[in-house]
Amino acid sequence: MKKIVLLVCMMCGANLMAQQDVQITQNMFNRFSVNPSFAGWQGVGNFSLLHRSQWVGFEGAPETQIFSFDMPVYALGGGAGVNIVNDRIGNGFTYRQANASYAYHGKLGRDASFGLGLSVGIQSVDFNYDIWKAPDGGNGENDASIPTEDASAMIPDVGLGFHVTKDKYYLGVSSTHVFDFEAELDGGKNARFNSSRHVYLVAGAKYELNRDWIIQPSIFMKSDDVEAQWDFNVNFVYNETLFLGTSYRTYDAVAVLLGYQLKENIRVGYAYDITVSDLRTEQSGSHELFVRYSFDVSVPTKGDTRYRNIRFL
Repeated sequence: MKKIVLLVCMMCGANLMAQQDVQITQNMFNRFSVNPSFAGWQGVGNFSLLHRSQWVGFEGAPETQIFSFDMPVYALGGGAGVNIVNDRIGNGFTYRQANASYAYHGKLGRDASFGLGLSVGIQSVDFNYDIWKAPDGGNGENDASIPTEDASAMIPDVGLGFHVTKDKYYLGVSSTHVFDFEAELDGGKNARFNSSRHVYLVAGAKYELNRDWIIQPSIFMKSDDVEAQWDFNVNFVYNETLFLGTSYRTYDAVAVLLGYQLKENIRVGYAYDITVSDLRTEQSGSHELFVRYSFDVSVPTKGDTRYRNIRFL
């Protein structure tokens, strides 16, 4: 689903650049990045940073960084957070996204809860003409869609999400880029930028095998209304410290995952994707590093604000 040729990938006849959402393997550890209803749902604050080098050895392969922060906001009955994406796709093409989110959390009966989330923000693209090279060695001068100088564009962004949890299970659905905003690239001749609406489904569970081992299966689905891609994952957790797992992504890769809880509030994770698509002979796989720092968020309490005065009994 990640398209390298999107460097300046104009849909023929439409003169459009349609941006795909980034693909990550350790999605089960950062559901908030695609579903705003998960903001603050864990009851702690989280700083998360992810770096992904995709298709290492392939010229112009994507490199992605994602920064997320979320925390509960009890005064608002839910949580809030921010999500920032920097995605370099091919030579000279960079996509960025920044969103702020709010989630309302409530109860469903005795032992189930739900979240409703909204995110708003911006998306931008930057095209650096000096370092871009066309696949045919040309410079785009004969193509009305390809900019012949540096160009950029910015559009608004809106996302929606919902999730429900019960006991050791969770299920969530969300959509990014809900509205079809579009903008012309400044300096980009007839080139225009929009973003494809994506729909996500996440689901998972947690089972205790014995005193030391826990198994956590999960599913992650992403669709751009044209094609759906599924991640099937299972993680084994030893003594709530060591994480070992594997994933299969349809049409793309098999992955191995390794994680460790350094301290009570610091987690690191690594994933290596083994490509199974036709690109397997052109590169040496994908690497992904994830770091999260968590901290407690105390519930503010009111002190005694009463004031005694003999004049007001």
